[in-house]
Formats: sequence, structure tokens, C-alpha cells
Amino acid sequence: MSASARIATGPPLHAHQAQSHTVFHILYSSLGMLFWVAALTPPHKHTGPTQHTQMPKAKPKVWSAEKSAKSLRQDAAELAKATNITWGSARKAPLFLRKPKYVGSGKGKKRATMTNRFGVEVQIPQRANRCFRTATLKTLLSGAAASVNELLKDEAGAMKTEINGEASVAVSLPKLSVGAEIELEHALSAYTQTIFDVAVQIKDSMDMHSKVSAGCMTSACEIVNKDVFASSTLAPGAVCIDGKRRVVKKNKKKAATEGAPADKETASA
Repeated sequence: MSASARIATGPPLHAHQAQSHTVFHILYSSLGMLFWVAALTPPHKHTGPTQHTQMPKAKPKVWSAEKSAKSLRQDAAELAKATNITWGSARKAPLFLRKPKYVGSGKGKKRATMTNRFGVEVQIPQRANRCFRTATLKTLLSGAAASVNELLKDEAGAMKTEINGEASVAVSLPKLSVGAEIELEHALSAYTQTIFDVAVQIKDSMDMHSKVSAGCMTSACEIVNKDVFASSTLAPGAVCIDGKRRVVKKNKKKAATEGAPADKETASA
């Protein structure tokens, strides 16, 4: 029989005895609850000494000029990315494509087809509307690579350094994507149109020829090249140097005073 049952079924108790039995009952119940809590709680694992979190270090001070330079580099990278995307999709634009070929007329008009090498009948693709052929672009690229090669040779000679350079049997020929070819074609077209426009202005100002002459085109090329060179480099296109030797004229009195001691020495000798 439990203690609580014995307390309940025992003889009648006085007031102070009933109060002591109630306190004993509460303590007994509390000890039982503490025992079960201790039995169900997992053992505590020792994790070593407490590690205190360190405060983050202060960020280094960045000058405003460095921030501006970083912003410029990021802007240039974003612009280059947008340019590549634009000219990469330009080959599919209608401006750079010729009209497709059609066969038939009226309601029976449809795109012309062809049989490819796999024996499948497909539509004839649209041809590109180009100003320069691939051979022209390759020639320009090869000439640019040769110019860079000569410049590197001159620099290496000045710095007393040996370089490999281009091979004699296989010159350097950079590769271009279709978008880069279209962009270069656009730049060359704008360059030639600018030269012809300047040549027409020269012809109209001189009022000597009815058509643009070779002399006008030569002068226009020099003018446009100077403008392009001035806007794309840090140095002027030409440096003028006077080849004459500078003659310093001495004062007559000063020359006489400088020559007097020498004459006295010769006389005494």
C-alpha cells in the first residue's frame, strides 16, 4: 500500500498531523518527478572550453578614385558583353540578309527548297547581305598581324630580347566570329564613306573637277587618318623635327676676353 493510501485510510489525525502528512506527500511526489526527469534526460557531453566569437575586422579604406576606376572597368565589361550579344544576333537580322527565294505564284507561292548532303529536303537558306568578302577580311587581318609582328621585333631589339615571331611558312591569321566580321565590316564601311565624303568636300571647294579625283581621295585619306589617329592614341600622328644644326653666336667682347690669356702665354713662350 502506498504512503498516500495509508495516509487516507489511517485513523483521524489532528490539524498539525494532517499538515505534516500533506507536506510529506508533496515532497514525495516532487522527488518522483525529479527521478523520472533525470532518467529521461541524455547525458551532457563536454564540448571543451567555450570559444568566444571574434569581432569582424574593419574593412580597408577604399579611395574614391579607386571606386571610380573599378566602376569604369565594370562599365567597360558590361558594354563589351552587350556589344557581343548585339553583333552576335546581327547575322539573323533582316538588314544583313537577302530576300529568300520563292517558287510559284499566287496562293501556290512558297519557299524554294533544296536537298542537303543527308538527303533531306530543306528550304534554301537566306544569303548574307555583305559588303566585303571573307578573303578581304582575311587579308586585312593578316596585314594587321604582320604589322604587330614587326612592331614586336623592333621593341624586342631595343630591349635586347629574343622572340619567336611569325613562322616563315605559316603567318598568323586571327579568327573572327560571324558577329565580329559584321562589326568590322560596319567599321570599314563607315571609314570608306567618311573618306569619300571628305573627298567630295575637297572637290566642291576647289571647283576644278566634275568627279572626285585621285588627288582628292589621297588628301581625304590623310585628313581622315589624322583624325582617327588623334582620337585613338596618346601621341600625335607626326612629329616635326628641324634637321639643321643650331649655331650659337658668341658675344665679341666675351670671345676677346676668353682669348686674351692664351695670347699672353704664347707671347711669353
